[in-house]
Amino acid sequence: MLKEVRRAILCVAVVTVRCFIGQAPRPPIGPSRPPSRASQPLAVSWHGWHHVHRTVWQRLSSAWPWQKPKPEPYFLQPLHDFYHAVTMQLHLLWKATGLGPWLMLFWTALSPYPPFSWLQWLVLKVWHLPLLYRSYIMFLFVDNVWKWLLPSFHSEVVVGAWLALLYRFNPKAYVQRVVNRLVSMLNKQAKLLSPKGVKAPLPQELLETLCTRLRNDAQLLQVLGHHRTLRVWPKLRRQTLGSLSFSSPREAWLLKTIVDGYYREVEAEVKEATLVAAAQQAAAKMRALHEAMDSARLASKDGGLSQGTGGLMTEVDVASAQAADAIIALGQAKVEAQEATARVGKALGKTWQAKMDELMDAHKAVPDVVAELRRLDPKDKDQKDPKGPGKKPK
Repeated sequence: MLKEVRRAILCVAVVTVRCFIGQAPRPPIGPSRPPSRASQPLAVSWHGWHHVHRTVWQRLSSAWPWQKPKPEPYFLQPLHDFYHAVTMQLHLLWKATGLGPWLMLFWTALSPYPPFSWLQWLVLKVWHLPLLYRSYIMFLFVDNVWKWLLPSFHSEVVVGAWLALLYRFNPKAYVQRVVNRLVSMLNKQAKLLSPKGVKAPLPQELLETLCTRLRNDAQLLQVLGHHRTLRVWPKLRRQTLGSLSFSSPREAWLLKTIVDGYYREVEAEVKEATLVAAAQQAAAKMRALHEAMDSARLASKDGGLSQGTGGLMTEVDVASAQAADAIIALGQAKVEAQEATARVGKALGKTWQAKMDELMDAHKAVPDVVAELRRLDPKDKDQKDPKGPGKKPK
């Protein structure tokens, strides 16, 4: 009972204390020394005169409405307003759906366990960084997500804005930037054309020739920096150019120009590298077949061969099938290489013969090497073969 009485007295005292205690006096404005009595009438008269003139000025301003000139809007003000509008709508949606407490409860239950704990640690580390570093990391994250979700729109906006600035203020940097983008796209096309397990890097001489050709083509340089070209650029990097087709005349002209002037050279180079890889694969399979045949021939001298799994004849069967497949793939690769080189005005046989003549002339002082190289010389085969194209059979 006594405690309740004390609580009631305390509540009444707190409520009624403002009735007995006035407001604290405000600190004087100006010097800490209190004004003298002689200056008090002057101060009172000055305040009165100032009040009268202020009232007159207010009356005049009401009769002649004068306003300060509005400052010019900040050039990023539309983005600022858009950001605030979006955040406001998201905040209202967050409050209307009521998902906040549930998501927080869900995250609280998952955050102690990896990988959620690692993600929380990373987010907190980034959030406590200085503003400059935090803004840069967030920009990189948003840029990569944007590029992944909307690659065409990202290329048109971000890359287009950068190329427009370079074209306006630094034309040499613009040309170099466009050339680098085309070289990157051609390297990507080389990877798309290469079969699995075959590496076909483009030679530096070929890249220099293509870059020089592009630098001398002012029209193509301007078209490659256009926003419509940038819109379809991710599609040009994802698929081979030979399988694409566009309905727009501008895009169709761009595709035809790149294919005829640059893509065919890359395709011929890749097909030649594929032919080399197929020849090496066929040679390896033929060596395996020869080894299996030698083992079977040696084992057949002492008795019968095992027909079960792991027998020598099984190895011969597998090796012969693999060698046949490799020879068929080699023939197909040779046909494709010949067609690709013919499109760019090259002859694979003439290139082969020119290289053979160069090697024969370089090693003519060593007869053993020359004799081994003659195995690849088609002229020597025609002379030895009576049924060859060089001689008719008797």
